[in-house]
Amino acid sequence: MLQTISEDKGEMKLRTRWLTMMIMWTINFGLLCLCMWEGRELWSLNSKLNSMPDVNLREVNAYLSDLKKEFKRIKENLIAVEEKALWRENEDLVSWVTEQTNGMGAQIVGVEYAGRRKVDGYIYTSMKFTLRGDYHPLSRFVNRLERSGYPFFMDFISISKSPSGSLILTLILSRVERKWPDQNI
Repeated sequence: MLQTISEDKGEMKLRTRWLTMMIMWTINFGLLCLCMWEGRELWSLNSKLNSMPDVNLREVNAYLSDLKKEFKRIKENLIAVEEKALWRENEDLVSWVTEQTNGMGAQIVGVEYAGRRKVDGYIYTSMKFTLRGDYHPLSRFVNRLERSGYPFFMDFISISKSPSGSLILTLILSRVERKWPDQNI
């Protein structure tokens, strides 16, 4: 009877060792499979990284800085356009020019506040417009400007051809008012 108990204890130790070994081999095999899987993922990531073009971070930062400056300039220009668009009560030049181009085939591609200047006691407040279109729509637009009776002067006009073949009309329209002695420009 003592022998059977000691044999049972010895057999249980063997089973426990065998079970522990099987668990350890299973864990090791699982870890080996995980390492192989992650190694394959790392290899594919490495090949993707090798196929990417080299990037110079200084150039990217300089480019982003230039974009930030350009956005700031455009924002300031837009604010100035909004402030200066309403020249007098019920005289919104930007809306009026937009209405003149509707249904004509000419498209406004840029509006810019061109500033204020003093000439011989008068203040010129200017807006620069850039339009794109074919010859006939642009000439109709200029004809409408000439016959409009709208209170402005045409300071500058230029027509050029874009790489796509359409014409680009650039013009600066100015409103003139008398400067009083106490006004600042």
